[in-house]
Amino acid sequence: MANAFDGDCRQLGTDAELTRRWYVDQFLASWNRQDIAWIQSLITDDATIDDSSFPAPIVGKKAWTEAAKILLTAFPNLRYEFVDGPYMHPERPAAIFVYRMKATMTGPLGRKPATGREVDIRSMELLEFRDGQVFRDFHRADMADMMRQLGLGK
Repeated sequence: MANAFDGDCRQLGTDAELTRRWYVDQFLASWNRQDIAWIQSLITDDATIDDSSFPAPIVGKKAWTEAAKILLTAFPNLRYEFVDGPYMHPERPAAIFVYRMKATMTGPLGRKPATGREVDIRSMELLEFRDGQVFRDFHRADMADMMRQLGLGK
């Protein structure tokens, strides 16, 4: 989804749907650029990320930054692309979308050594917004499939 905006989405005024669409676009584009600072600008200081690839929710920008570094160390060529959405909640500031992640595991993933294998999975993300930023991120992916593709699963 292309957009003509640069800078903070709060410049878009009161069009909540356009703002959320812009955030979703910027969210994936920032990951593709591996621009951690830009992604941090999109989330609140107390943001909670409930990600199926981590054993517990990630709370706050510092914890999120550490989690992002783990992911980008393992998958430095990580690429995301839209599959479906974003769909906007009709009554509250939230958006859900589906995307595809493609990457090669050339670095360690926590304590798991690099496998050199490629992964191609689909994920779902629900972003909830407060004061023009994401304050809750609910992410789900088929981690068992990902581990099988990487040669780390049974």
